[in-house]
Amino acid sequence: VDVLGHAEVVKVSSVAVDETPPTIAFTQPAANAVLNTATPIIQLSYSDAGSGIDKDTFTIAIDGVPLSVLADVSGITITPSVGQGPHAVTASIADRLGNRRSVSLSFFVDSIPPQVTMTKPPNGSYVNVKRPTIEGIASDYGSGLNTSSITMRLDESAVAAQIASPGGPGIPGA
Repeated sequence: VDVLGHAEVVKVSSVAVDETPPTIAFTQPAANAVLNTATPIIQLSYSDAGSGIDKDTFTIAIDGVPLSVLADVSGITITPSVGQGPHAVTASIADRLGNRRSVSLSFFVDSIPPQVTMTKPPNGSYVNVKRPTIEGIASDYGSGLNTSSITMRLDESAVAAQIASPGGPGIPGA
């Protein structure tokens, strides 16, 4: 009311309460994936049906190290360089009212091929039997050996092979 007695009535048509954080999810890679690249594609999508996404609140870290990323309105895609072995990614985003949600994902990088060393007979040696025993050691840094994929070739021809003990120290078998 002003000094002359004029009054204005203000009507509130509706007020929405938004206490729900946004949805956020990794779309790539799959959880616990074993990847054959040291530059994996990491993709997230997010949305908020209430007050909307505040893209300036987006954070992401790999192995606890924050990354500087410009967030889009509905998601991000990055291809960071990472080392061999296990990795953990955490990301979070808030809506315009400060409701925050975080997600995490683990994956494993193994881009180094298995190593094979022939142990018997020694390389370049001569044997006096038509069917010599050939032995070797196969090992893999990370994801393990797939023993069903091991093949032995002699003069470009496949020969029968027996796998005595797959794996090795800290290396799972098939």
